[in-house]
Amino acid sequence: MGCLDGSERCGKIELSSVFDLTMLWNRGVSFGALQADGWTRWLLFFLTSCIAVAFTIWLLRAVRRTTALALSLVIGGAIGNLIDRARFGAVVDFLDFSGIYFYWVFNVADAAISVGAVLLLVDQFFISRQSSE
Repeated sequence: MGCLDGSERCGKIELSSVFDLTMLWNRGVSFGALQADGWTRWLLFFLTSCIAVAFTIWLLRAVRRTTALALSLVIGGAIGNLIDRARFGAVVDFLDFSGIYFYWVFNVADAAISVGAVLLLVDQFFISRQSSE
C-alpha cells in the first residue's frame, strides 16, 4: 500500500507558489480531525453512513433547489470518502494550498462537504426565511 502503512513517505508535486499536489492518507474526518484506526475506523464509517442516509431522506423531501444542491454535495462527498475508508482504511488527501497559509491538505470530497455545509447554512438561515415572508 505504499505510504499508507506509514513506512514510506507520500509524494509531493510542486505546481506553483500557491498550490501543490501532496499525497497524504487521512484516517480522520475532513481536514484530518478525529483520527481513527482499527475498530474506530468502522465506527466512523458507520456514523458517516448514518449521516449520509439521514441527509438522503432529507434530500428526497427537499422543496428548494438550493437545499437539494447543498445536500447532494454533502452526500456525494461523504460517499466518496466512505469508499476510500472502506477500501483503504483512510481517505486520500492531495489538494495542498499551503502557499496561501491554508495548512490542511484535503480532497474533492472534503471540498464538496464543506461547500455543501456552508450552502446548507445559507439556505436554512437566509433563503428559507426569505421564502417564508
